[in-house]
Amino acid sequence: YIDSASWVVDDKSHNYFHWMTDVLGRIFIIDKQIQKNPILLPSEFINHNFIVETLEILEIPYKLFEVDKKYIINNLVLPSRTAEVGNYNKNFIHEISNQLVKSRTINSGNESIKKIWLSRENQSRRRLKNENELIDFLSSNGYTCIHPDKLKVSEQINLFKNAESIVSIHGAALTNIMFMNKNSKVLEIRNNRDLKNNSFFTLASEFEIEYFYFLAESFSNNVHDDLIVDMKEFTKTFELFEYTP
Repeated sequence: YIDSASWVVDDKSHNYFHWMTDVLGRIFIIDKQIQKNPILLPSEFINHNFIVETLEILEIPYKLFEVDKKYIINNLVLPSRTAEVGNYNKNFIHEISNQLVKSRTINSGNESIKKIWLSRENQSRRRLKNENELIDFLSSNGYTCIHPDKLKVSEQINLFKNAESIVSIHGAALTNIMFMNKNSKVLEIRNNRDLKNNSFFTLASEFEIEYFYFLAESFSNNVHDDLIVDMKEFTKTFELFEYTP
């Protein structure tokens, strides 16, 4: 039995992108007084460090439940989404960004990193088959390879807040561009068969970040498959990305 709580999650909420842009938005739309009641989370969510960390940073109470048990809830708040997935409500997405930026670890040791390649080497899908070749090229142009999955949320926020240029294959870590400064740059490597997913273009537009993209080759119709970058073609796009008038 639970007296009062809020329901803000779905089957994608354990993903970093959906958590930061969708779930937190649904929490922020709740009246401040009602926010004092816990949000309900499946018990396995506790295994995702970024979920626990953001809730602690924002001082949002939560209550874990077991999926194989039944619960009686006297008062359950069901807030709507603030926008369709991949689009953003200006008021809430900026409030989320501002509150999390204020909480970041200022002296995390990565303030001097201005140009970043976000690696998905440790992920199970959407990796680059020729990533080492790309890293060699980017390193020669002053880029540092970062594995965001090894960083705390506060460290990721600080990293992006100080960055001037981000290059990355499409992935949840690009959600952090919501913490970048206006007029910074992002180059997204996308699947040439994915003609629908523009979530990071719209996020970059919302925060007035210069957005570029490069279409990498996929070998199947599965948009989650690994990709390969044609380095000759990528160099042309990269020159435009790096150009400063």
